[in-house]
Amino acid sequence: MSSPSVSYSASVPASGAGPAEEGLAHPRLPEFWQMVDLILERDTLVRRHLVGA
Repeated sequence: MSSPSVSYSASVPASGAGPAEEGLAHPRLPEFWQMVDLILERDTLVRRHLVGA
């Protein structure tokens, strides 16, 4: 059984913005950070790992 091959390509749009800039402009970025906040607030294991308590 063979593994599927995966190829990645990085492209820079004509505007010159790289992947990081594209990510910061993504319309769902606020939803992502809301989910991160929710996990940090509600998951004691994650919170303990983050704050070291």
